[in-house]
Amino acid sequence: MFSADRDMVSRWLGQWEKEGLKRLRDQPRRGRPAKLRLDNPEHLQVVKKQIKISMSKFR
Repeated sequence: MFSADRDMVSRWLGQWEKEGLKRLRDQPRRGRPAKLRLDNPEHLQVVKKQIKISMSKFR
């Protein structure tokens, strides 16, 4: 459905560890709107799945 490379997932995880879910919310910015919205439960599941996959590679 969505593709996120390892570096992006790692960055999301680091931001989440530092400041929790509030840090993962999109900040206003220029350009095309984000494809991935964390206020959408389906998109949030994608992020959780990618984090699990990414973390399993480090073990």
